[in-house]
Amino acid sequence: MQTNNNLLDQLKDIYLPERVSQWWPLAYGWWIVLAIIILAILVFLVLLHFRKKKKQYIDSIVNDLRSEVDNTYQQKPKEVLQQISVYLKRVAMQKFPNENVKTLHGEAWLEFLDSKLKQPNFVNTKANMLGNSYKPVELSKQELDEIMSVAEKWLRRML
Repeated sequence: MQTNNNLLDQLKDIYLPERVSQWWPLAYGWWIVLAIIILAILVFLVLLHFRKKKKQYIDSIVNDLRSEVDNTYQQKPKEVLQQISVYLKRVAMQKFPNENVKTLHGEAWLEFLDSKLKQPNFVNTKANMLGNSYKPVELSKQELDEIMSVAEKWLRRML
């Protein structure tokens, strides 16, 4: 019996490990979920950034057109239509390089602009004056504003 007591005396206390946290360390599945969430947030931020850049680009082009037209209207009011038409044609040639935009004029030019908008905005409004843009015409401020709103709408849709 004494040997049994001797053996029991040699035993050391059992130390229980610390309790494992319920939240940490995370299981592999949670790491994957976190990675997907972070990736989705990054993609969203990148898309938001590109959308903002595109909006700034479009706004700068529209503001550039507006300032050019305002300067032309103050100095040479009869050449405003030509200025708008040239600007729209420049954008159309960049946006649609495979179409023969350079040679379009008159009714064909207006139909081209309307076909890209899928609405008859140029033919049925005062903007139809752009078809005869090389004919010097004196425009009122109201007519110019109407033409500019149609041109800006076209630019915003195309860019």
